[in-house]
Amino acid sequence: MEKFTKNSMKQAISDKLSLNFGCTVEEATDANMMKACAMVLRDQMSIQAVETRRKVRKKQLKQVHYMSLEFLMGRSLMKNAYNLGVLQPMREAVREWFRLYYHREASEESDPCQQIAYTIVHKLTKTAFGEYKSASDDGFAQGALEGLDRVKKKAMQLALIGGEAWLKPAPVGEGFTFSVVSRDNVLIFGRDSGGQPVDIGTTECTVEGRYNAAQSWYTLLERRTLGADGRLTIRNLLYCSSMQGSLGQRVPLAALARYEALPEEYTFPEPLGGLGLARLITPLENCVDGSPDGVSVYAPAVGADPQHRPQRGPAQR
Repeated sequence: MEKFTKNSMKQAISDKLSLNFGCTVEEATDANMMKACAMVLRDQMSIQAVETRRKVRKKQLKQVHYMSLEFLMGRSLMKNAYNLGVLQPMREAVREWFRLYYHREASEESDPCQQIAYTIVHKLTKTAFGEYKSASDDGFAQGALEGLDRVKKKAMQLALIGGEAWLKPAPVGEGFTFSVVSRDNVLIFGRDSGGQPVDIGTTECTVEGRYNAAQSWYTLLERRTLGADGRLTIRNLLYCSSMQGSLGQRVPLAALARYEALPEEYTFPEPLGGLGLARLITPLENCVDGSPDGVSVYAPAVGADPQHRPQRGPAQR
């Protein structure tokens, strides 16, 4: 069986993400990363199983059969990694990717100020949202400011990964909260003469039910259309499926508590002059193909190479 090091483990996990989920390390969700790690372990367990059966047949060894009736034993990723002797390199591989963005303190191995990905996200977040750092005596305004603070770093990171991201406000009580819509959940149907989107569709997914039990995947399809008179029309459709990745059948909006107050269609009585969304796009001028779309800059900046070696900064000199 292959003896893993941190770098070879990073290569194996990165390959699984690319081949099985069509994403890079930076684009991977927590679920993608967990499944990719599990696939790496499964490959090693399969190799061991084949080798064990071969030895048993060749040496005619005694076999012990054990049947477990344990119910809901849970995810055993860490236990399997430990039993295969690869827990430490797997932890080190995932931890290095994690620290590439989240690491804050300088260490013997790296200085975050020298990590391009960290610098880009951190500095651009401060630049884009710096003016919203101030507090307000008005409760409504303060609530909006706090809502932006909670999602601003995620919004900037997704904009750099996909080239653009959208901040979507949602009324909560007397204020607003914000969610971030990544590029892969947005489809632009129409633009104005200046190239600005005036007709877009977005998706939002919600999973109901316990893991490994009866689960339902709900998908909200929202379409926002800006009329020639400047008035915004929003249409909402909800679908439910028993399978992940499938749209399923249309269900009433009231089927999910969080959407029960949404109308299927609503047109604002007064002109808004926009889609009611805040768009983050990088770069502001597309110098790759000249289109009005954003361009991903985060993955090239990170250099998602399993042999990644952060430069040493002043803290190590």
